[in-house]
Amino acid sequence: MLSVLRTSFLARSADICGCRTMCAPTAVRTTAGKWWSLSSDVIRSQHALQQRGITMTVRVALCFPGQGSQRTGMHERLMDDGRFSRLCTVAEEEGLLLPSIMGGTLETLTETVHAQPALYAVETAIGLGVVDALPPTWSVVGVAGHSVGEYAACAAAGVIAPEDGLRLVMERGKAMGAMRDGGMASVLGLDADAVERTIQEIPASSGPLAVAGRNAPGQVVISGAKAALEEVAPLLFAAGARRVVPLTVSGAFHSPLMHDAAEKFADLLEHA
Repeated sequence: MLSVLRTSFLARSADICGCRTMCAPTAVRTTAGKWWSLSSDVIRSQHALQQRGITMTVRVALCFPGQGSQRTGMHERLMDDGRFSRLCTVAEEEGLLLPSIMGGTLETLTETVHAQPALYAVETAIGLGVVDALPPTWSVVGVAGHSVGEYAACAAAGVIAPEDGLRLVMERGKAMGAMRDGGMASVLGLDADAVERTIQEIPASSGPLAVAGRNAPGQVVISGAKAALEEVAPLLFAAGARRVVPLTVSGAFHSPLMHDAAEKFADLLEHA
């Protein structure tokens, strides 16, 4: 799921639960050597049913986050993973040393040309590892992703080859990274309609500004020119917003400022 404000945590987990009473998470180490979270009650229930000759089928959905969720060192537990190593080799052939970038500074990692392939490589390796490690009676019935996370979702679902997905993401990062003006912010405590009305008050001379994402009720992401973002913040607070938090990204993604990048990438996709 999308993390609130895309905060960088030392670890992330998701619980697979059959009902509210099954929300007692326990860490389980997958065959890929990565940590992910399952529900201990689900596992115990499955074992108990199997002993009685009853098979319980568990349906799993995977969701991959987008840019802004990157953090330095996020690759460390993947260094011995063959899937991750293959993707790093593909990136290195294009002159991109992903382990070095992820082991460096957050400023360097946050650059779009670095963040997007880095996130894709990590998310795809983990996603494929989870899929391979699921018990026979568990099945992935759906995948989803936010922005660049959509590509990891496609790779996990087998829609695209992981290596081909990385090549696309690298080109996507280059196209979007070239559009360096602007930024993004998360607005908390205000519904999307109120945010829409408020940003309309910003004059066109300040640059474009748009709602880029409706993450949840009371959490809306806006994107646009830096001047417009600065001007709209006090108006959002006056309208009732609790917080307006800048996101750790290097551009105004999912806004009109990405028009040229979208056209370049569309041309690439047509010939892919």
